[in-house]
Amino acid sequence: MRSWRQPNDKTEMLTSLLWIPATLTAAAAQTARNAMQRHLTATLGTVGATQVRFLYGLPFGLLFLGAALFYWWKGPIKLHGKPTGRTIMRFTPFERFLHWTTAISFVILAISGIVMLFGRYVLLPMFGYTLFSWLAILSKNLHNFLGPLFVVCTAVMFVAFVRVG
Repeated sequence: MRSWRQPNDKTEMLTSLLWIPATLTAAAAQTARNAMQRHLTATLGTVGATQVRFLYGLPFGLLFLGAALFYWWKGPIKLHGKPTGRTIMRFTPFERFLHWTTAISFVILAISGIVMLFGRYVLLPMFGYTLFSWLAILSKNLHNFLGPLFVVCTAVMFVAFVRVG
């Protein structure tokens, strides 16, 4: 039997689930950006394509800043009573596996995306062509293989967690 604290009101429940459509939207937007930028480097050159990437990332940076400011304003979730010392199993092993698969793939996607986005200008001068080439190819392949896994895991997680309430 599962047990957890019920949301106080409908607004709290909806705000706790906002990350799911945001993540799905970000994954779809990343795919659309890749499709649109395929020929952008040939048209605008490397510097123009890089500026487009920075401008594309600006709304996501603003969303992150907004989330950080909201946390600063509201603070962490507080207990409604004194701690009792009892522990409960809040999530099933499947839900934990799904969560960690999604989280680890997200971190790897973030790191590989940063390498692909900033690597030419930051890492290439530091590492040289040989090591940077190896790192860029690894990042691209990780990004291409883990992207679909992340999207599928996020969708399954959405269904799994919305189904239970």
